[in-house]
Amino acid sequence: MYGMHRLAGLAGLALCVAAAAPATASAATPLGQTFVPGSCGEETYIQTATPPGAPSYTAPFDGVITHWSYQSDSTPPPTIRLKIAQDFGGGTLKIVAESAVENIAANTLNTYQSRISMPAGTDLGEYIHTDCSREDDTYTDYYLDPPELSVGATSSTFHQEGFQQDISAVLEPDADHDGFGDETQDQCPTNATTQGACPKKKKCKHKKKHKSGAVIAKKCKKKHH
Repeated sequence: MYGMHRLAGLAGLALCVAAAAPATASAATPLGQTFVPGSCGEETYIQTATPPGAPSYTAPFDGVITHWSYQSDSTPPPTIRLKIAQDFGGGTLKIVAESAVENIAANTLNTYQSRISMPAGTDLGEYIHTDCSREDDTYTDYYLDPPELSVGATSSTFHQEGFQQDISAVLEPDADHDGFGDETQDQCPTNATTQGACPKKKKCKHKKKHKSGAVIAKKCKKKHH
């Protein structure tokens, strides 16, 4: 952050066919990047733009963050909370989702299991006390002084700067919009009522009956899940 705020240097149900899992249109996608960070203040930080070829912090599709990471140094802050925000431009951002508050261990890549829905086009960030980023004018992020914004809150007082945030995540598709990642959390991504194996499609059993000398096949009734 500038001046007093920073020290420079610095992720309907379709029929399920038994014995075959349905394919999804998108694959798990990594977001963001981790690195040993420099210093920053106690604030909310949202990464809104990255240079060409760099890892993106923006969701390319509606999905679920199944885990996220923060790289710590030898003297990290005690806690961190993942934040997801919608950028309206001009310093106006809305917090649309967040993680629980997580503890940080020193000198390690801290990885946290999660189940956080992230809409397409929203950006990754965090709320943290210190040690969160590195200065790089090819990146764009926004920061907001405390108090911390809760989910659903919008502020027009975010400040733009040129830093890269030390945060990464894995975004999985969520075809049935049940809030579970299709690749590691949901065994039936076409059925929002279950995260276990897809219900098996019942096969039609034809029973032959003799009526007036004719052989009649009994029709199966299709069950709609």
